[in-house]
Amino acid sequence: MSTRSVIARKDGNSWAGRFHHWDGYPEGLGKTLVENATGPFAGNLEGLLKILIDDHPAGWDTIVDRDLSLPPTYRAASPENVINCILCGKNSLAHFCQEQKNHPQPLPCAGGYAFHLGHQHTPDPAEIERLSHFPVCYCHGKEYDTEEQTITPETLGETWCEYVYVIDPAVQTMEVLGEFISKGEPDKLAWKSLGTVNLAHPAADWLEKLAQI
Repeated sequence: MSTRSVIARKDGNSWAGRFHHWDGYPEGLGKTLVENATGPFAGNLEGLLKILIDDHPAGWDTIVDRDLSLPPTYRAASPENVINCILCGKNSLAHFCQEQKNHPQPLPCAGGYAFHLGHQHTPDPAEIERLSHFPVCYCHGKEYDTEEQTITPETLGETWCEYVYVIDPAVQTMEVLGEFISKGEPDKLAWKSLGTVNLAHPAADWLEKLAQI
């Protein structure tokens, strides 16, 4: 689900971070951040933030349920579309007659709208499974290559984000900020803290304890 969010580093009384596109709600991105902070990056939050913020200035498509030890790749965003067909070796678009230049037949062609080559695009399930573990960023890979985007409280309103995860390596915490509609002002959006997670020793029910928007 396209729930936009921000992964941020605490910076004095403020914060700065990167955009994250998919599954930004606490049960998605929030859970993934806690799992990484208490698992492979336990005691090394700066190492986690280096990958999530410093090394990927254009932000993320998704890291949810992905392995951060693997190199980010745009191919993992929609692996079923970028993997070549095991029946003919061609990519997904080659199977659709509407994608063909100078197509000899009216659309859809005699083979059917999705059967330009006589069969459906059939990617290798094992390759889909393999790519499903890779994180997807916007700065490494020919599909994106976008410019650096740093989000701060001052620019947050321009991003359509719904959550911000502010990680403070000094005290090993993560504050979760959520967007909500101000009471009595239905056209005004505001932000509030939903809670702070102790990343050194998170409570088993930290997710349930977050305030509801």
